[in-house]
Amino acid sequence: MKALITFREQQILSLMAQGHSSKSIAHELGLSFHTVQTHRKNILRKLNETSTIRAVTVASNVGLLPASRFNTPLYSPEG
Repeated sequence: MKALITFREQQILSLMAQGHSSKSIAHELGLSFHTVQTHRKNILRKLNETSTIRAVTVASNVGLLPASRFNTPLYSPEG
């Protein structure tokens, strides 16, 4: 299943899972915004999904993305 997406798409998917915007991903990887958008569209198409959240979930479930990359809590239930 890992051959489903390219190394660059895996990098972008990982950053998407961490909540980065396309602009932020472009800056981080030294790509143009439009290149990142194209990769995002390709990821969604390859995973047969229409939303980033679903794509990240599916990618994690099938082993394309380590769960630890985005399962850190954004808030603490205690406060």
